[in-house]
Amino acid sequence: PVATSYKLPEGTQWRYSDFLKAVENGKVERVRFSKDGSQLQLTAVDGKRAQVVLPNDPELVDTLAKNGVDISVSEGEQQGNYVSLIGNLLFPLIAFGGLF
Repeated sequence: PVATSYKLPEGTQWRYSDFLKAVENGKVERVRFSKDGSQLQLTAVDGKRAQVVLPNDPELVDTLAKNGVDISVSEGEQQGNYVSLIGNLLFPLIAFGGLF
């Protein structure tokens, strides 16, 4: 028998298998793929957000489309990496400079 009340996984990092079950149960509203396609951020129908690391699954987009999930790809990820890099370099310099 099929369970009628599907419960969403807890936490902000979901396993891929849990993600697929949620999609098939109509619990995922939209997904945003990272630019490199290695992970995605999902928004569930209840507003919860989570990250999923993706395996190489050529059928994923079809599965999402069949289940009415809105699909998009993240833009501007490169800029975020540069900002992160600058922040990572500046902090040690400031901390080290504070010692003198």
